[in-house]
Amino acid sequence: RFAAQYFFAARRLATQTSAEANVPPAEIQRILPSHLDLPTWRRITASLGLPAQCLFTDNFTRIAHVTVSDPFINLVDCDDLVPGKPFLLCARGVGGFSAAALFIR
Repeated sequence: RFAAQYFFAARRLATQTSAEANVPPAEIQRILPSHLDLPTWRRITASLGLPAQCLFTDNFTRIAHVTVSDPFINLVDCDDLVPGKPFLLCARGVGGFSAAALFIR
């Protein structure tokens, strides 16, 4: 049940953020997620119509979940961001707190 709620909440947040920024999900080059539930993040990525390699997964095994810091750690470690293309940071914290931001470098 938690996985389903997490999937729908994270997907809704990603699509809302994308819509508010007027950036179609298909234009997102990378998702830099929180380090929670990798299988769910893979499903979210696929449900947005993005290829699996858009999801930055390097730190899921290297670094455990660090509350809302995960996407910022990923931003430091993700060295293949293409300038001018949008990327999505998604954070999850205590009590179901969620946040997302779409950036262009």
